[in-house]
Formats: sequence, C-alpha cells, structure tokens
Amino acid sequence: MKTILVLTDTSNTGSCTAEACVMLGSKLHANLLLFSTYVLIPVTAYYAGAPWIDEGISVWETDTKAKLKLLSFRLQSLTSKLGSEDYKPTIHMQIAEGELGSNVANYIQKKKIEMVVMGAKSGTPLEHILLGSDTRAVINQSHRPVLIIPKKSILDKIEKVTFASNFDPNEIEAIEYLVTLGNKFNFHLEIIHVQQFGEQTKSKPQVMAFAKLMSGLHYKNLNYTTIRGKNVVQRLSRYCKENKSDVLAFMHHQNNFFGRLLQKSTTKAALSGQQIPLLVIPSKLD
Repeated sequence: MKTILVLTDTSNTGSCTAEACVMLGSKLHANLLLFSTYVLIPVTAYYAGAPWIDEGISVWETDTKAKLKLLSFRLQSLTSKLGSEDYKPTIHMQIAEGELGSNVANYIQKKKIEMVVMGAKSGTPLEHILLGSDTRAVINQSHRPVLIIPKKSILDKIEKVTFASNFDPNEIEAIEYLVTLGNKFNFHLEIIHVQQFGEQTKSKPQVMAFAKLMSGLHYKNLNYTTIRGKNVVQRLSRYCKENKSDVLAFMHHQNNFFGRLLQKSTTKAALSGQQIPLLVIPSKLD
C-alpha cells in the first residue's frame, strides 16, 4: 500500500499540512504516516556529575507522542466525513531520532512512499527552500516528490498545476509523474517556460523535440507555452496568481537551471508573491 510521509512538528502549521494530506491520501489511495524527529543532544554533566539531558528528551518525546495522537484522532474524524465511495486513508505515527533529511531517505527505502509533504512555518514555499536547512536536506535526499504547503494555504482541491520548464527533454520523467497525478485529480497541467529579457530564444529543433515528447503523453488537459519576464521567479509567481494555479511544480537537480536559481541569494527578494503549494520533483524518481 502506498504511503504519504507527512513531516510535522505538531504545530498549527503541521496540522494544516496534515489535513491537506487527507484529501491527497483519498485521491491517491495512500495511507498517511505522521512523522516527527528529534536530534539527540550529547549528555552534559550537571554539577555533581548527574546527567540531566535524558529527562528533557523523555519529556519532549512523551509530549510529541501525545500531540501526534491528538492530530491522528483529528485526521481520522476528517476521513470519516469522506464519501462512501472515497478511499479513506489510515493514519499512522512515528517518531525517530536523527537528522530529518537522512530519516526521510531511510523511510523512502523502507516503505512505499508516494510523496513527502511538509509545511512552511513562515514566509513562502520558495523562501523555505532557500532558507530552511531541514527543507533543503529533505529535498536533496528525497527520491520522491516533496510537496511544501505554506502556512495560510488551504489545499482542498487541485484543479490546475503549473510546471516551470526549461523545455529540456530531461524533464520528461517529472512531467510523466504529473500526468499520472493528473489522471487521478483530473487537473489542468500548464508547462511554462520563462524566457528572460535578453535570453536567446529556444531553437526550433529543441522546441519541436519537446513538443513531440509532450504529444506522446496523450494527456488532453495539457498545454505548454513560453512567457517573457525580467525575473524568472517573479514572473512565475505572477503567472500562477493570475491563472489561479493550485500548485507550482518544478524538477529539482543540484546542477539544473532551477536548482542553481534557488541557490542565489538575490532570489529571496523575488519570492514574496509566491503563496501556493510547491511540488519539488527529483530528477531521478525511485
């Protein structure tokens, strides 16, 4: 059975993210695994030599388990409200010690993870990638798509997905994954290439080769086009807002165009308008 790995810190943000996963789990016929981690701090001697860290960790773990259990009950009540013909995902919980990125990588190997979902505590999803070390670690070590849901975003449906493209044939696996999702959600898929002012136009053979790949997907709710803009991220943000996209997606690879783009410190100023969920698809899917 497929599983959605829901990374949560049991805060309100985590709860909102997990609630969106009920809808995702139902559509994808996947169960939910609520997952939280902690880093074990080396024991420090206290005055006469008695350690005190273990007790603090034990209290934190007990508190986290209690909050995960409450969140699980809340999500189970949401699944009970699904239609009689809808798949009702089961809810599981797990707490683990260690760094978040490596834990996610291990669980992807052990379980049939369909997708990793996490919330953005503050700022926008793209800022979260740029500035959040945990988020970057998860994205860099995950071989499954990672969905980042901003704090104020309500993801109760997916009707339109925008995929930021460089019209690169290597993106075909990521687009095929989106088509697979589209067949379940019946959303409209827009593949958008932002041509920056002064950038050389894509060659006709390259565009034709990309068009041939798209026609081979046989997905009727798909279109692709080029738009122009001074700043790629700002233009994508404006496009998604104007066209009411529910999710912005792109393929992630350390050395590809969008991977390099997100590493630039100057990108931060361009992210203030991006408030919709962001789906990061690894260049190599397991």
